[in-house]
Amino acid sequence: MKRISVFAVIFTFLFSALPLFSQIGSSSAITDRYGSMFTYSAKTLKFPQYYFYQNNKLFIGTANRGIGSSTKVKDYGAQLGLNFGFTESFDVIISGNFVQTPNRAPNIPKNKIVGFFNSVDVPDEFYLNLRYIPWVWKDGQYRLGFMLTRKFNGNGFPNAPFQVYQTESPDVGLSLIGSYFAMPGIEDNGLMAHINLQYWNHLDAGKYIAHNDEDDVRDAVNSGGKSLADTSVVESNTSSIRFSLGAQYPLFLGGRYLFLTGDVYGLFYLQKPPVAAYSRQNYAYLALGAKYQAFNWMAVHVGADFRVLSGSEKTISSDLLEINDLTIGKSDYPTWHFYAGVTVPLEPRVRVVRADDESELYARQSKIKKNEVKDILYSEQEIQKRSQNFIPLKEMRRSYKSIIGNLLGVLEPKDKKPVEPEPPTDEQSTEGQN
Repeated sequence: MKRISVFAVIFTFLFSALPLFSQIGSSSAITDRYGSMFTYSAKTLKFPQYYFYQNNKLFIGTANRGIGSSTKVKDYGAQLGLNFGFTESFDVIISGNFVQTPNRAPNIPKNKIVGFFNSVDVPDEFYLNLRYIPWVWKDGQYRLGFMLTRKFNGNGFPNAPFQVYQTESPDVGLSLIGSYFAMPGIEDNGLMAHINLQYWNHLDAGKYIAHNDEDDVRDAVNSGGKSLADTSVVESNTSSIRFSLGAQYPLFLGGRYLFLTGDVYGLFYLQKPPVAAYSRQNYAYLALGAKYQAFNWMAVHVGADFRVLSGSEKTISSDLLEINDLTIGKSDYPTWHFYAGVTVPLEPRVRVVRADDESELYARQSKIKKNEVKDILYSEQEIQKRSQNFIPLKEMRRSYKSIIGNLLGVLEPKDKKPVEPEPPTDEQSTEGQN
């Protein structure tokens, strides 16, 4: 076991480092141990559980420049992440995005790109996610909690074509996350569905986002430099609502699991970025993918997402600012992305329930049903005690029987509470006295 774990760590590092050195990869896809490709789960890892993930994203196509010409474009990058557990309800997710965008304005000399953006044209960003899940129902079948996110920028100028808007400011976000697990305790063996709703604030008020130096732009009075520079300064903090819905379902193939995944995710601005930003539009994507669990400690995944919604806001084009709007079908974002990568669930590993484990599986399902029936019956006891003068008991029992149905059979005699006797009616009391 230890040898495999050490090998897995080394393999993950090498596999993850390769895209960085070759400058390929993605800025999103794969979230946490139990999440789908683009949607975080509301299930935390316990100490000392941990999970590695790595993803690559690629787009190649034709785009239109603001000056009216078309050009070939490509967008690629890499994402690395680590999910580490602390308690039953709290864990941490750390991720880094490395994105190369060689789609700069054509009037920027190559030597200036190299000098201004360091030796490589690779904006990068790092995220720290603190996840807290205080609410759990039905033995872990339903979960709800929060996640606080802080973004830290690395090297590189962040205002780049085809990327979600960002600046050098340390963005913050607060998410409400919920999950449903069909098989709590052995989550990988059943349907997992998640929902995320996030408020995001860039904290970028006062930032200058054009590529050319602000003083050089303002000094160009004859070219309207002062007003152009003003349009490149963020007046108030840019903010947005981001959402995602995702699900994952396992298929048992050849002794291994093939997980089918689907997500819908997007962004709606509350306060839009200035007109010098390459990405000012709302968007939504539909993502479909598959993850093959080659080993219980490693899986490979592939997939694609497709843009299903985009806005119409324009980006300014100015040689003085060294900003030329770059769009694909009038959108600031690519029509599609192809992504692929690897996930390494070292602890807990993915457990495949085989035929000899079915008794445990059925026992767990029976326990869940039993708890559901108990909840209903116990609620009936309370209703009987408080509502005898308002609802006929026979009618109440008939209603509950229609809800519970054959599930009463899953209760053992010791689980069944005796039903309080029905009090006699006034007529029955009179007849008894006579």
